[in-house]
Amino acid sequence: MDLPQKEIQGFFDVPVDNLRASSFLLNYVRTSIPDYTNAVIVAKNPGTAKRAQSFAERLRLGLAVIHGVQKEAESDEVDGRHSPPPIISRTYDPSSEFEGVPVMAAKEKPPMNIVGDVGGRIAIIVDDIIDDAETFVAAAELLKERGAYKIYVMATHGLLSADAPRLLEQAPIDEVNTKYIRYQEPIIICSV
Repeated sequence: MDLPQKEIQGFFDVPVDNLRASSFLLNYVRTSIPDYTNAVIVAKNPGTAKRAQSFAERLRLGLAVIHGVQKEAESDEVDGRHSPPPIISRTYDPSSEFEGVPVMAAKEKPPMNIVGDVGGRIAIIVDDIIDDAETFVAAAELLKERGAYKIYVMATHGLLSADAPRLLEQAPIDEVNTKYIRYQEPIIICSV
């Protein structure tokens, strides 16, 4: 099953063994990615860094972590999906009842950035699930911009919902590898 957290085993009424797919994915890297020793394992956000670090240590490769937030499309701001609402600049009004309390703007999240060196290397993005694929595409575009010459995506569960297959085909991703896929067509590896 490859559960995201081993503690989930306790929520089943029947005995459950957490069978990890990482050994298959590690074997795939070793046997199917030429020159994998010139690769870096990439966590697409700090939440996936633990899994990526495990892969990096077992393959004896470097680690890079992407942090920040991808830029929202302008259409998202217009149609109301942008949350929270845009920050409206307010000035301090001394006649207000909250005199002496400064007006503070909402904390903005930093733009996407990479911690680690990916220039001239193969980037292998590791995660547990690929659902709508937008974060993978944004990560791949940033990695390509920073000089990664090949980009692989590896995940245990490939749901590939909505436009995910189309987005992955159009992204600067060389190959997507998943072990469990819930999609109309049995896609195991999409090569671009």
